[in-house]
Amino acid sequence: MVARTIARTRLDNVKPLGEPSQRTYEFVVGNVRRALGDRHAALFAEPSNQAGLAVWQSELPGEILPLSSLSPDTAEELKTKLGKIVADILAVADDFAVKADPAAQSIAIALRNAVEVPSEECIFSVGGAPVIVQWGFHLDVYAPPRALLSRLIPPTRPVVEPSAGDAGPAVAAAVVAPLPEDEKRSGLWDILWWLGWLLLAVLIFIVLYLAIPACGVWPFSFLDRCETSVLAADDPHEESDRIQAEIDALERAILDLDRQCVADGAGTTAEAPVQDGAKTVEEAITEGDSSLLAGCWQLDSNYTLYVDGDINRPRKVQDWQVCLDEAGENGTQRLVFDNGTVCEGTLKSTVTQGEDMTWVDDAPMQCDDSSFIVRRKNVCRTSAETSIQCGSVDLERENSQPVDVKLRRQ
Repeated sequence: MVARTIARTRLDNVKPLGEPSQRTYEFVVGNVRRALGDRHAALFAEPSNQAGLAVWQSELPGEILPLSSLSPDTAEELKTKLGKIVADILAVADDFAVKADPAAQSIAIALRNAVEVPSEECIFSVGGAPVIVQWGFHLDVYAPPRALLSRLIPPTRPVVEPSAGDAGPAVAAAVVAPLPEDEKRSGLWDILWWLGWLLLAVLIFIVLYLAIPACGVWPFSFLDRCETSVLAADDPHEESDRIQAEIDALERAILDLDRQCVADGAGTTAEAPVQDGAKTVEEAITEGDSSLLAGCWQLDSNYTLYVDGDINRPRKVQDWQVCLDEAGENGTQRLVFDNGTVCEGTLKSTVTQGEDMTWVDDAPMQCDDSSFIVRRKNVCRTSAETSIQCGSVDLERENSQPVDVKLRRQ
């Protein structure tokens, strides 16, 4: 079959989920196809990188339509199909999750992340079958929407199969009718049997009596004195979103604390007031004097790069330090990813009087895990007295979109 393009999406406004090895198309679709077959595997559009954009393609035949263009009835029918497929994939993920094998655990995480999308705009109908793009991503915002596809799973109801013919009453009678041995029990045995149940009821009452007052409920009253926790949510997905938002906030707080540690352990990188006689960043750029920008600069914002220029291998930068020589024209840089990978390289710095400062990598930065970062160009302008705001562009990727990044003078 011929692959056809479904959509093109940006990468600078989303955040990938899971480890790079868990979110490749081959890994996710291969496991889904082995477990559930081609129909379920066709849910995922195949991504590729073109001109800095993610291009999503599918080999399914038929008309390609976004969910928003469908009639209400057709859209609801497509969502129902999608919900059933997602339910099957999550069931497979649950089966892998209970296994002790680390590889099985990795598959479970990958499948759960794969059925996450930034918004319903990622849902398409291709020949009447559901197909999703930008899977495995969330919006790069505070408290992004989650579990959008999981909410489409239809509710399940217990199935009660009626007995055929007259078998039903006979079965019911067999359940409630006493056994022949029961009829022969002595009166003493019956008394002991009922006393056992009575003792169990007393023990349950004692446990409840001791446990309930700790919650502020008076015995023998309408159990209404325990205030409902404000954390309880009618929708479990909303509760999950709230918890994840707190986790994201804590991660950002930890990252901010890490950035405050100077490499030699002496002091912090908190922005210090400008001393008498020292030049601010704005003054240095205004005067066009590169030497006024000599020294070291530290990352002060979120920053994501693509290893080897591959959009399927994004990594979050934990630390980036650039140190310029006394002339402010040549510099060294050291970049650390959130998985501990360290990359180092050199760059050239130029100042255009009254406009901006530009950093250009001399060569791709080499990393200690044998990967590399493609050459970048950073065009920086003043952000505060000792800070700069840069637009970072990959020189090796055609039509690369600038990514905003902020650095602070040490």
